[in-house]
Amino acid sequence: MPPKIGLDRCLMRLIGLGVSLALVGCGDGQHPQSESEKHLKALSVYYGKFMSVNRGVGPPSEAEFKKFVKSRPAPELEAFGFNAETVDQMFTSPRDQLPYGVAWKIPSGVPKPDGTTVMVIWEQNGVNGKRFVADAVGRIDEIDEATFQQRLAAIPKGK
Repeated sequence: MPPKIGLDRCLMRLIGLGVSLALVGCGDGQHPQSESEKHLKALSVYYGKFMSVNRGVGPPSEAEFKKFVKSRPAPELEAFGFNAETVDQMFTSPRDQLPYGVAWKIPSGVPKPDGTTVMVIWEQNGVNGKRFVADAVGRIDEIDEATFQQRLAAIPKGK
């Protein structure tokens, strides 16, 4: 009889797989990545990595998240176009010039049928009525205000 693997362990493996795929850059290939998308991709991947080493719970604060990101190996940061000195830039949207909104201390969840998980990072205002948002496995979408409000309401409350 094979050993049982707990649900938490399975979720962590799924998040780890998503993070790995995001690092490889499995984008749609239809358009070059904007600066905003580059920032969101890096933040969402690091959000997922934080969850994977913290029992499936997201960062508790901006200070803790920045500390975690700055502690990553230089080649890893450079793969996203950043270094330890430029990490702070990662946390601000180049489009609306505001800090990204972040869902602090939320638990991981089971991915939806389309492979997405709950939105964890978003532009505060975006441009032209649209905002870029990201989930913890690196998926980035540009959505309208109504969709944003639905996704925002779906974020579980942190503990």
